[in-house]
Amino acid sequence: MKRYIFILPLFLCSIILAQTPKGPVSTMKFNIIKRTVEFLSTDTVSFKGITVNTCNGCADYESLKKFAVKMTKVDSLIDKWVKIEVGPDKAEMIKFSETVLNNITRGNARRENRLKSPGFKEYQKAIADIIAGNVTPPPAETPVTTTPAAAPTPPPAADSAAPEEAPAADAGDTVSENDLTALSIKNENEKLPWVFIISTILGILLALYFYSAFLKERKKKEDLKKLFDKQKEKASALEAEKNKLWEDVKSLDNKLRDAQDKFIKLEESQASERKQYQQKVREARETPAETPPPDINISKEFVPIVKYARYADKIDGFSSEELLDKDDNETIFEITITSPATGAFRVSNNRQAQRYALSNASFFFGKTCQYEAFPAADSVIVTDKPGELVLNGDKWMIRHPAKIRFN
Repeated sequence: MKRYIFILPLFLCSIILAQTPKGPVSTMKFNIIKRTVEFLSTDTVSFKGITVNTCNGCADYESLKKFAVKMTKVDSLIDKWVKIEVGPDKAEMIKFSETVLNNITRGNARRENRLKSPGFKEYQKAIADIIAGNVTPPPAETPVTTTPAAAPTPPPAADSAAPEEAPAADAGDTVSENDLTALSIKNENEKLPWVFIISTILGILLALYFYSAFLKERKKKEDLKKLFDKQKEKASALEAEKNKLWEDVKSLDNKLRDAQDKFIKLEESQASERKQYQQKVREARETPAETPPPDINISKEFVPIVKYARYADKIDGFSSEELLDKDDNETIFEITITSPATGAFRVSNNRQAQRYALSNASFFFGKTCQYEAFPAADSVIVTDKPGELVLNGDKWMIRHPAKIRFN
């Protein structure tokens, strides 16, 4: 939208400016620019390949630009000269012609050489005639007329100016000075309504643009306010959720403390049971000296006790304190206490425990068992002969290792 608003005035201005010159001042200005372009076409050093030095059919600036299409950067000079405002008095027109002359003869040596060209004097005379014939019309009794010269060969630059001066001289024969002034005023008055119309259109477009910008800005503020309210609601919800999570953390902390208390009590209970077991073991060891030691076989008076161990924690035996009452997937050895001071052990039949033992057979069976072949990962462990244990203090020492094989 913004792009079209700014392009439209430029388009309208280009339509207004791209018109055929009207009025004596505009016509004189056009003839000066046209005669200057024709003079530049005679500069064969700067512009090569130019064969025609007279623009006979040029009635406006567009046709003049087409005539100068092979002359580099001359079209930009024409645009520059067209933009210069010139008043109706002769002094301003002379000043304009001097500005045009300076543009084409100053700046470098090649331009300055144009002052020495054969057609320069004719160019100066043609410009002087244009100014004299349009700004100050000659008396009615001595009108200035020129006749185009016909020649079999292309005319020089001085002669080429004659056809262009003819319209101004003819205008002096048919129109009086008062008629020219009235015509100029009429043309200017005809332009005024268009200026007001264009100004009004531009004003309306600018008003629409600013009104549209105002609506967009107001909508943006409303959207920002809605977004702020939404974010405020989210912040309140997050605050409530944070408080709820904080309460949950406190509740979990209390539950953790309760679990820790229960765990401490359980440890104390297990420690008490362990002490009772150790007490029984000590009482069993404190047998009177006169009582003969029991045989390795199960005594008829002794009820066998089955315990479990994960590994030989004493390297050459099992710690009595580390024996377990129940087996699990990591209890590799099954220990049978046959008397207060003797016992036997074998590898557990639990398949999970056997797989656990096979993961590091040299560690678990190095001192506890004897075997002839190395096991495979999926072997089944068979105990051919249980190992023998003897109680030595708080350790069940291995007297004879167990003999096993792998199927």
